[in-house]
Amino acid sequence: MRPLQKCRDARNLSLPALEKLLTGVHGGSKTTLSRLETKPINNVSKGLLIALVEIFKNQGLKTEHIIQPEHYSDFNVNYSPISEKSPCQKADMVFDEEKVLVNITKQWIENTSATLSTFAVELCEKLAADSFVKEQPVTSNEYTTWENTAFKRISRILNGEHPMPLSWKYYWLSCLPENIKQLALNEMMANSGYMLIALPKTQKIDAKNELAKIDVISHQFADVIGKSKPAQDGVYDDRDDVKEVQLLQDKLMELVAACLREQTVIYNSTGITSKLEQIWANSPLNR
Repeated sequence: MRPLQKCRDARNLSLPALEKLLTGVHGGSKTTLSRLETKPINNVSKGLLIALVEIFKNQGLKTEHIIQPEHYSDFNVNYSPISEKSPCQKADMVFDEEKVLVNITKQWIENTSATLSTFAVELCEKLAADSFVKEQPVTSNEYTTWENTAFKRISRILNGEHPMPLSWKYYWLSCLPENIKQLALNEMMANSGYMLIALPKTQKIDAKNELAKIDVISHQFADVIGKSKPAQDGVYDDRDDVKEVQLLQDKLMELVAACLREQTVIYNSTGITSKLEQIWANSPLNR
């Protein structure tokens, strides 16, 4: 058995699964991979070599093991543990934002049509736009090198070889599909003891110099307190009168609506939003 096949077996990766990880890498077809494991191949693409070494680096695979496998019949796989478990499983709960992102991203790539190559390029393109990594080159040859570097850089983070820079967090999240992004954000917020609740968006409308109605908010708040009997024992339970609970809910919603209306009036008249909305407006997740 050749070194590449030994490494693949150690990771429990089938040829189709490995082919999927190599989507977008020149020469990464299942046919080529099968040939690499059975007989010598001339002119193996540099990009494929880089990608394979990155994927199986923890198993000890090197370029020469792929190019001249006949010289390494005694190759021994490094069985360093790599977590392949789902971050959604209860036994695998993690309390580190980087691990949450890495685990969820790995599960997404391995269980969907997403590819590491496409994800790495999209992420590095966004990072380059804000000068966190080197800008994309113009020529095709330089771009191929840049693309391989992107693949290599993100592979190392996913394999646990390099830490994820804190400044990359929101760019990373922005490259995930909405449902996966929400899953990651929910876990990250839960680690801090919070729930993920989206900020209400202040709508710009064609109206200026509207009257301030802070007094309405005061009245609405007074109504909430006046209808707060279900809350006065410190808990909400089946002993509370259903009609009183419903009335409290309605008054709370009226208070929320009054506050949002006031924020909208302020924005339309002055162009000023809350600090949280300003932060969100400039977040990589909102581009």
